Amino acid sequence: MTVRSGVRALRKPYTAGMKTPKQQALELLERLPDDAPMNTVLAEIHFIASVQRGVEDAQRGDVVTQDEVRLRLNKWLASSGHEKLSGT
Repeated sequence: MTVRSGVRALRKPYTAGMKTPKQQALELLERLPDDAPMNTVLAEIHFIASVQRGVEDAQRGDVVTQDEVRLRLNKWLASSGHEKLSGT
């Protein structure tokens, strides 16, 4: 098992009370092994920030349906000379 997959298993659900970014970073650092490489630390921080942005977007209703994603992707694929997604 790599450090990265082991760290993902240690994450707490995001439904817990919101913490400051500094508190989240400190908790992450405490959960990581002492020999975790810097790129793992940075990747985990980036992952947490990305999930939080997604949760905030969803709470605001700033989301795209699966049908809209397929429509947009198929338009892009067609404009670049590729086949559309199967099943659409």
